[in-house]
Amino acid sequence: MLADGTGAVVYARAGAGVTGPQDLANRSAPLRFGRISATGLDLTTLVAFDLLGTDVEAIFGFEGADRSGWRCEIDIDYQTTSAYWPTVQPLVESGAAVPLFSLGQVDTAGNVIRDPNFPDIPT
Repeated sequence: MLADGTGAVVYARAGAGVTGPQDLANRSAPLRFGRISATGLDLTTLVAFDLLGTDVEAIFGFEGADRSGWRCEIDIDYQTTSAYWPTVQPLVESGAAVPLFSLGQVDTAGNVIRDPNFPDIPT
């Protein structure tokens, strides 16, 4: 099992044609996913995309929070719980971003459960 040490939410740029998790599979074109590296925290999200059958084009080398998504260079991204509220939630409220799913949390029995920080976002 691969687990993330912190909660996170995957979200899409509103103009990417994704309105919810149901739009992640069976796409006619891959979603561009811009991140830092394939061997760090981003690996968890890449595994989630694989499990969901999401066709993504992973583009590595972006630094920090500069993912350039709002210039239409990428379509889908994620942020940890602590970064989500100040950086992504305002984009969701303005209609520029769509939350898709949280990575969930692992309970003491080893089960993936809904992240209590995001009770209205699917896990």
